[in-house]
Amino acid sequence: SRSLNQYGLKYDDVKIEQDADYAKALGRISDEEVQARARRMKRAFDISFKKKSLPADLQRLQAPLAPYATPLIDEAKARRVERELLNTY
Repeated sequence: SRSLNQYGLKYDDVKIEQDADYAKALGRISDEEVQARARRMKRAFDISFKKKSLPADLQRLQAPLAPYATPLIDEAKARRVERELLNTY
């Protein structure tokens, strides 16, 4: 979580987007969260490019392990598994 804090990212921001369940979850998050995610990613790229860290006062405000997509990923995965089970018979 310390390295996420240095860049102002959340754990859900750095998950692999090519996962089908994650991609579905990203499609279901609110517009505000999509914008916040885009801002966090842009800020992280900028900080990384400049080889700096997020200022300490802003790092204290971060909650890198607070999920915003994980519940939706779990829901998408459960639906996919259920669909697969129903289609096997």
